[in-house]
Amino acid sequence: MSVERFKLSQMRLRTHEAYNRAKERDQQFLGDDPRHLDPWDYRGDRGVDDYSKYLPQFEGKTFVEHISEKNQQGAEVTVLDIGCGQGITLAQLQQRFPAIKTYGISATDMRQDNVPEDLRSFVDQIDYRVGDIHHLRKFFKDERFDIIVSLRTFVHLGDPLSVLKQSYALLKRNGVAFLDEPGIWLEMADAPTLRNIWQADGANPEFDGFLGSTLDLFGANGLTPTRSNVFCSSHLAIRKESDNPHLSMPFVHAFPKTPNFENLQPYDFQPPNTKDTKPVSRQVRRHLERQQRKKDRKHKIR
Repeated sequence: MSVERFKLSQMRLRTHEAYNRAKERDQQFLGDDPRHLDPWDYRGDRGVDDYSKYLPQFEGKTFVEHISEKNQQGAEVTVLDIGCGQGITLAQLQQRFPAIKTYGISATDMRQDNVPEDLRSFVDQIDYRVGDIHHLRKFFKDERFDIIVSLRTFVHLGDPLSVLKQSYALLKRNGVAFLDEPGIWLEMADAPTLRNIWQADGANPEFDGFLGSTLDLFGANGLTPTRSNVFCSSHLAIRKESDNPHLSMPFVHAFPKTPNFENLQPYDFQPPNTKDTKPVSRQVRRHLERQQRKKDRKHKIR
């Protein structure tokens, strides 16, 4: 089965529209759930403490603990922050671990936005790049990283899974990525299948922060979700355990025509060898039906 791939500009627009609507309803749906404390604020307090609080751990250790271990081993440690903003986290890491090399990418240069005086010299040490995060490998084609972090960035991307795939490719062997809201939408029961697929690629993923079903989250508030069996992994930590840069993405685009928070998920999980047996979402099914009607009309005209 195949579905039409939307242009990146279309996906960005739909994501932006959907999350704007979601932001307005966030308090109503999620209340004071600490997993979603101000998830829309790109800037916020983007320091090490904030990252450590909201990013997942890997094998029971925070990204800072992983950096510390590698640093103590005497190896050169390289760290990339995707959506680094002002560079506060990287500057604090540079201050704490002078021997590491820090890299950051941001859609706009925010280094002059209220950076504390005691961190300015450390911000200057960051290899700071400005550009479209969707083309991550283009900006770092000659670099590979021990640690990759990203907080409150993937939720704003038009095609987060593409950036996830590129992030994985940029890891060194045994490097680890710690990602917040990576855009993985699937049923909780499918998580082991996705884990097996990624392990076959040489990856070791740890899913964390699975939200409740859309029915639990929204249906109780008098809303009608598009699907009631979809879960989202709000955190992902993944280690690259081979030299294979490829990370499979067994998903198909399924962005609804009129995005809103009830049918926000832009992907359907579709593992290999189940194309004929796995039920597809209502959005994908309608899309395929429309495509078939167009083909039928063309045949009638002929």
